[in-house]
Amino acid sequence: LGEKFSLGDFIRVRVLKTCGLGESHVDHLIHDLFESSRNPTIAVLAHPGQVDIRLTAKGNDPEEVNIMLDELEEKIRGRVGAALYGYGNDTVEGVIDRILTEQNKTLALLESSTGGALAARLSRVPGSIQRVKGGWVAMSADILSAVLGQRALQEISGSRAAVLAQKVRELAGADIGLAVLGPVSTGEELAAPTAEATYIALAEASGPVVETQRKFGGEGRFLQDRTTVMALDVLRRHLLKVKQLS
Repeated sequence: LGEKFSLGDFIRVRVLKTCGLGESHVDHLIHDLFESSRNPTIAVLAHPGQVDIRLTAKGNDPEEVNIMLDELEEKIRGRVGAALYGYGNDTVEGVIDRILTEQNKTLALLESSTGGALAARLSRVPGSIQRVKGGWVAMSADILSAVLGQRALQEISGSRAAVLAQKVRELAGADIGLAVLGPVSTGEELAAPTAEATYIALAEASGPVVETQRKFGGEGRFLQDRTTVMALDVLRRHLLKVKQLS
């Protein structure tokens, strides 16, 4: 058909999915490639907590086009490293579900500021009930007290998140406990430098294995989505045994 109708160039698009890095950070890492690339071209598409890098190449031969995409992807992969989690229609939760399946591990959750968004994303993956044993949404100190079996203090901290991660792991009989403990959105726009810290902790039977904190700007759904993706990225990096973002 191509020879008969002179259809011209083949056009191929490849989307690289990253998480954990902001749009400005990704721009900084690949700025020179973005500026110098003519074919393939590069476009950066930002979402809460995630950045897609879209590569578009064209040529007379499909194999030639694929080679161009492979070469540019290799350069970008060298810049963004472990932040690259998938391609095309991949989701962070889908990738995590696949890794949990491969490693034969199960997960339990406790979340406050995300309001259940973490469990919602993971539960959308078909068959995830076999990997996600259960979860708790704790919007108040009373709920935290019920989970802990003792009176919980109002303040939040990394050490408290670590204790909660271990507690929900034990209650659910899971291999890994993930706790996200942070300020609940009041509907006002939060500036990242002045926002209260959100604490993300992972625990296994041997004890806490990851304890980190972030300050997230934004409000409402955007804030929840960004926090959720960051928590999923902490889990993904732990499962893959790659360095956590500082």
